[in-house]
Amino acid sequence: MPAPKQTHEEQHQMLLDAAVRCIQETSVIDFTMSSLSKASGLSMGSIYKHIQGKEDVFVLLAIEMYKGLAQTFEAVFALPLSPAVRLIALQLSKPVHTSCYTFGGHLEMLVTNEAILKRATPNKIDLLLASELQLETITHDFLETCIAEGDLSVKAEERACTLEKIMVGLWALQVGYTQVARQRDLRKLTNNSAPASFPVHAQSPIVQAQKNFLNLYDWRKPVTDEQIEEAIIVLEAHQLRSTS
Repeated sequence: MPAPKQTHEEQHQMLLDAAVRCIQETSVIDFTMSSLSKASGLSMGSIYKHIQGKEDVFVLLAIEMYKGLAQTFEAVFALPLSPAVRLIALQLSKPVHTSCYTFGGHLEMLVTNEAILKRATPNKIDLLLASELQLETITHDFLETCIAEGDLSVKAEERACTLEKIMVGLWALQVGYTQVARQRDLRKLTNNSAPASFPVHAQSPIVQAQKNFLNLYDWRKPVTDEQIEEAIIVLEAHQLRSTS
């Protein structure tokens, strides 16, 4: 049997690239394994060396999406803004919501569905969980740095609890807003008007809610509307936000 023309890693990337094209042409639900084979130029035998079904495709694409989000988190946390505002800048940065795929929101819903994950390959699920955990670790480490450098004042005995409250609170606000915005965008589509929920602006309810939430804690520099406006300018300058 002749040796494959591509390495295992090259075939893996070809498969992912083809999956993105197939999903964009149809949807996360409607693409088929045969279309994936045709788009990638790989035989079904080669494909099944990488994945066992569509569920594995979802998981692998989500892993890549979370890798991109991790890079966004690190880039935002390195911006020349006050620490608390950097946390809100995650909401203001478009990649948090659209990720590297136009179907990122739908993909995220699929890979948090237990029925989907039960049909995915266990080792790929482990990689997915690790990529999700990385986002939490990046945020946790950032907050720890805020405390160490005196930007966030927390009693020693309340440190772990406070960090968890901030992380869960912001996460809940972000996820909840994304779901609400998606539902409202669907209403707009039924009225033949284009959705426009992202990126959010400084006075958006979600941004103001995050400002109020973060200001419950003892920051050296509490969040102000002026700082949020500045964050938008900085994000655009660093190509972490666009108005389109």
